[in-house]
Amino acid sequence: MAQTTNYIPKYNSSTTFNNSEIYQTNSNIGIGTTSPLSKLHVNGSIYMPIWNGVNIGNTSNSGQYFRLYHDGGWAHADFDGILCLDGTTVNCTGKLGIGTA
Repeated sequence: MAQTTNYIPKYNSSTTFNNSEIYQTNSNIGIGTTSPLSKLHVNGSIYMPIWNGVNIGNTSNSGQYFRLYHDGGWAHADFDGILCLDGTTVNCTGKLGIGTA
């Protein structure tokens, strides 16, 4: 199959390629979109297995960062080390519970 411009190819067999779901425009990468608005733009859900997390800002947990992770028992949100929501429950009605399940 002929490749479509800007799609990252994937092997269809040992000798042929097809278009993948990954699209590149300039220096932006899109997954499920052909109009990525940033370095990585995902149109859909992202799944990360337990024990993994998301660090936004840096990976050293110092300075400015936002971190989401799960330790096997609790889900955690940590904003720049200032506001940690470990063991805190916030529900959709705006009620806040600390140390509650």
